[in-house]
Amino acid sequence: MATPERLRLVTHSFDQLTAFERRNYRYFSETDAGLPFCLCRVRYLAKNSPLAPHLHEGLYELVFMLRGEQIYQAEGRNYCLHSGQFFLTPPDLVHSTGGNFEDKALYYYLQADLRQLRRCLNGPLAREAELLAQTARRATDGSRRVFPLPKEAERLLEELIGLAGEPGPLDRLRTFQKLLQLLLIVCGAIRQAPSGDGAEGLGGPRAPGSPEHSAMALAMRYVQAHISEEISVEQLARLCSYSPSTFHAKFKQATGLPPHEYILRKKIDSACILLANGRYTVREVARRLSFCSEQYFSAVFKKYMSTTPGAYRRALSGPAEDT
Repeated sequence: MATPERLRLVTHSFDQLTAFERRNYRYFSETDAGLPFCLCRVRYLAKNSPLAPHLHEGLYELVFMLRGEQIYQAEGRNYCLHSGQFFLTPPDLVHSTGGNFEDKALYYYLQADLRQLRRCLNGPLAREAELLAQTARRATDGSRRVFPLPKEAERLLEELIGLAGEPGPLDRLRTFQKLLQLLLIVCGAIRQAPSGDGAEGLGGPRAPGSPEHSAMALAMRYVQAHISEEISVEQLARLCSYSPSTFHAKFKQATGLPPHEYILRKKIDSACILLANGRYTVREVARRLSFCSEQYFSAVFKKYMSTTPGAYRRALSGPAEDT
């Protein structure tokens, strides 16, 4: 088994980023504010390579999902992160995407050295420092990794990233204030979360016990169970007793994706499994998943995977007849 990569606090400047990172990332590193944290805004428009196993030495990491979904893996468990949630990993915990591609999404990740931050807070903010310490211990000792993302946290993330590149003393003070606000809001979400590990679930709306949550969870289960069939948005709307327009709005709020795109993405996930198997041609996979034509299947596959199904199949299973 490969040794996981050990990562320290990100201190990239914009000039050090690759062309891909410049298109998709916006960094705010400790060198910008003189504080022990790094914030990055990530916007993926297509699937990207899986995130390899790694850990962050002495750093807590939080991934705040604004749009889209992603599966993360830690301690042998899969955690499905949806829009309106955040994923927490304590220091030195090996995590990855478990071989799953990083999907189309908009999210922030925050890496912070809370021990050093506590030292910055001690004195007039000793009570806040102790709250951070207590919550950090609870998060480290527990197995729960996925929590609801408060709306106020989304606003603070946007304001924090907006301060990137503003080096003045007043800007550093504002950064410190907003970072502390963000961490205290995150602490509140962690402390109020119900027991459980949050592993591999459907996730979805911000109110897990609501009728809307139950209906969207039902729709997602239906898609998974009938992935080889033709599935229409109208079918799912009837299943959930909503009009198509109401269902579309509620489903997008729950998952971060329109229902038609969600269906296609789940079909492409299944297509990747079938193609990796090596037993099925591209034409057979298209037919098994009820695409209207091989050409349409190939176009959808390339849109979400940035490669053709034939090339994907050859890369995983070696040369073979594609069609």
